[in-house]
Parts: sequence; structure tokens; C-alpha cells
Amino acid sequence: MADPNLLQLRVDGALYSGWTSVSVSRSLESVAGGFDLQFTSDPSAGLPDWKIPPGDQCEILLGDDVVLVGYVDDLSVSYDAGQHDLKASGRDRTGDLVDCSAPSKRYASLTLPELATELAKPFGITVENKAPGIKFHRTAHANQPGESIFRVLERRARQEAVLLISDGAGKLIVAEAGAGGDSGVTIEYGRDIKSASYQQSAADLFSEIVVKGQSAGGGGDQFSLDDNVASKGTVQRSVQGMGIRRYRPLCIVAETQANSARCASRARWEAGVREAKSKRWEVTVAGWRNALGNLWQINTLVHLKCPLMGVDEQLLISSIQFTRDESGSVTNLKLAKKDAFKDLPEIPEPKKASSGNSYSLKG
Repeated sequence: MADPNLLQLRVDGALYSGWTSVSVSRSLESVAGGFDLQFTSDPSAGLPDWKIPPGDQCEILLGDDVVLVGYVDDLSVSYDAGQHDLKASGRDRTGDLVDCSAPSKRYASLTLPELATELAKPFGITVENKAPGIKFHRTAHANQPGESIFRVLERRARQEAVLLISDGAGKLIVAEAGAGGDSGVTIEYGRDIKSASYQQSAADLFSEIVVKGQSAGGGGDQFSLDDNVASKGTVQRSVQGMGIRRYRPLCIVAETQANSARCASRARWEAGVREAKSKRWEVTVAGWRNALGNLWQINTLVHLKCPLMGVDEQLLISSIQFTRDESGSVTNLKLAKKDAFKDLPEIPEPKKASSGNSYSLKG
């Protein structure tokens, strides 16, 4: 059994360890995890003769756990009178989905997981749907010339309000926030925390959010919403508050056809998610494993208890970074309220009515 705090890079079956500085990161807001490794020596010792060709497939192991399967992107060697450095960096396999263009092709009616499977297949990347509660819409799709595969999928994921994340081991995961469940761990001031910070921002908060949508009617159909009718066939709903006292409005155009109920729900969702995202916590703890001996994982819940930051609640791990240098091994955790990644609630599409019908939707 390997030392749980040992990081090894495996390339073509060979294991490389002894790195003097390491960093491995994963995030809910970046589909590809990454690593940066450095070996530093004094001139008298020189650098090891390591064969780590950029472009080769690799694995990152923390102890006996494989946390990243991907490719070496860069290798560099530098030296001066004081020291010699060798650096290797790369990303997991899903990095190819970020870099590579989607084929100029039109697809028949597909759900998001089906489209992701089709686009990821040539790269040997499998797709796993961990959002069983989501009823994905089935639509035809045509890729835009030159658009990256991830941008294609990200646009659809935003419409479905789900997350696209990598499991680090070569899979693309379609997931809801918190799909990893409760870690069963509490991080507490004076016991586990080496350092911490809290940030609250009002930059993305507004005094009023208006959501406008095009009705499904067409022909003689019309949604009658009193003063909420922006124009024939167009509806809007707004939400106020969010703690902003000055006049600061935001208008959002719904991506799909939307009646009054859908617009109202979208406005409430925007306000709630923006409020949740306005508060972020960052905590550094010793080692790479939690109190139960498990590696820290993104998209899981942890209880943070810190009176200095006024927090005693369960939060979502949105980002992790495993590092080690001369001061030891630590994990940096970025935490947020789960609602910051909350799914847009499913609301039935507006039904098309026969010509001449009128809908009165007061809210």
C-alpha cells in the first residue's frame, strides 16, 4: 500500500515520484481537471532523466487512488546558478472536449446525455447520467462551424440547468448539484482549518429581474397578462428584492418558449441562484483526505462550522486543489451554498391553443 500522501505520475507504465511541488485540481466550473508538477534540485544533484513526452497518456495517483486520467500537455526544463527545475503539467481526458471542434453535423432529436455520448465517443470518453430526476428535452441539434464540443454541450446543459463535470478518470458526468451526497464530515474552526476566507459580493445582484419569453401561440393565440403583456405573443414576469436598495434592473430573455408561469419561475430561480452565488467560502485543511480517510471530492456536501465567518451550515464543495510543497500537503476547498448550482425547475411547456384562444395568467 502506497503512502496516502505520495503523488505519482504514471506514463507508459513508468512511475515518477519525488516531486518537490505538486498541484492537482478539479472544479464544478471547469469540465477538465488539471495538474502541475515540479521537481527542483540544486546544480550539484542535477535533474533526473525522466521520459515524459508531451501528448502521452498519463495517470495521477494520490496514494493508491487514481484521481486523474489524461494527457501530459507541457514539459519544461530550466536552470540557473542556484537551481534546476523540471515541470510537467496536463489535464484529464475531458480537456480534449474543450480544445477540439465539434463536427459540422446535424443530429436528429436527441437529449443532452445522448448528444454528449455521440460527441464524446470518438475521444474514447464515456458519458454517465447522474441526474435521473431531470426530464431532458429531446430536440434536433446542429453544431455551429468551429464551435468546440464543450461549448455545444455547455449551451444545452445551461438550458437544462445541469452540471457537466469530469470524474477525473475519463468519464464525462451529467449531474445535479450535490449528486455526490453528504460526505459525513464537519470542518470546524480551531480543529481542522489551517486558513480560511469568506467573500460576499453584490456585483451580480439586482433590484429587479425581469424575464421575457415568447408565447407558443402564433396565429390568433395570445397570452393576456394585464400589464405584463410586453407585446402580442410576448410575456414577462419579474421578481424584486435581493437586498439591493438602489435602482438596478436586469432583463433576461428566456431561451425557450415561455408562458407566465415559466417566466415567473425563471425570475425566482435567477434571484435565488444569484443570491447563493454571492457568498463563497475558501478553506484550507491539512492533508488530502477527510476525517473518514477518503479523498476530498467535488459536488459533495460538507458541514462548515466557523464563528469567525458566521457560518454553521452544510455547504457544497465546488472546487478542490490538492497541493504539496516544502510546508507539507494540504487541500484547498472552495465552498458555496448548494442553491448556487440549483437546477432550473421543470415546468410544462406552454400548450398551443387553437386560433382565437386567450389565456389569462395572473400572478
